[in-house]
Amino acid sequence: MSYGDKVKDEDGLPAFALVNRVTAEALKNPAGENEEVTLVPYNPNHLENSVKWTEVRSTGFRYIRIADTPSLNLTAIGSEYFYDDDTNFSDGSKIIVKKIIVNKRLQLWKIVPNVPC
Repeated sequence: MSYGDKVKDEDGLPAFALVNRVTAEALKNPAGENEEVTLVPYNPNHLENSVKWTEVRSTGFRYIRIADTPSLNLTAIGSEYFYDDDTNFSDGSKIIVKKIIVNKRLQLWKIVPNVPC
């Protein structure tokens, strides 16, 4: 994981792309709230705003938000119990962007290095 040192959001936090190292695809910002994120081919030489994200600094789990629209946060939708803290997320859960929902796990993320076994 490496941060952009020249691109920052309105709070001065560095931007980054969320990239699948195997497929070389990056998470693309959707056009608006409640829309699903998509994957696009990642090209580090031509980074578009549509793949730039920032995170709110904290320890442990953090909010991840669109770099040029920091009011929209990465949000997981696991089931019909969207606002229930006991939502069970798994592979195949939808990922959208939504305004902050305070104290709900569906918007808290932790990025960890991918270390081969």
